[in-house]
Amino acid sequence: MIHFNFGIHDRGTPLADYTQRLERLIERMQKTGAKLLWASTTPIPDDPARNQAAASIAERNRAAAELMARHGIAVDDLFTAVTPHLAEMQNLHHGQHGAMVGGHGPDDHLGLNQAEPRLRPVRDEIDP
Repeated sequence: MIHFNFGIHDRGTPLADYTQRLERLIERMQKTGAKLLWASTTPIPDDPARNQAAASIAERNRAAAELMARHGIAVDDLFTAVTPHLAEMQNLHHGQHGAMVGGHGPDDHLGLNQAEPRLRPVRDEIDP
C-alpha cells in the first residue's frame, strides 16, 4: 500500500498545475501495482502575514478528491478528522495528539481497526 499526500506545500501552486502534477504521480504509483490510499491535506488557519489561506487547502482537496474518484483510489480524510481540532493540532507531525489522530487512518482502510482503534502516541515509541 502507498499512503500518499500532495498538497500543503503546493497551496500556492496554480490549481491546474497542482492537478496535472498529482495526476502524473498517481499514474506512476499505479504502475507499481500497490494499492493506493490518498490522505487529504490537513487544514491550515488563515494567516495573512504568511500569505496563507485556509481555502487553498480545501480547493486542492476538492480537486484531489475528483482525481481519486476517477482513479478508484480510497481516501483517508485527514482534513475532516483534523478540522475540529485545528487549534490544538497546529504542529501535526510533532504534537502527541496529532500523531495519535493522524496515524490511524490507514489501519481503517486495511481492516486493522475492527476490534478497537489503535490510537497510540507515536512519539512515545520514538522518544521514550
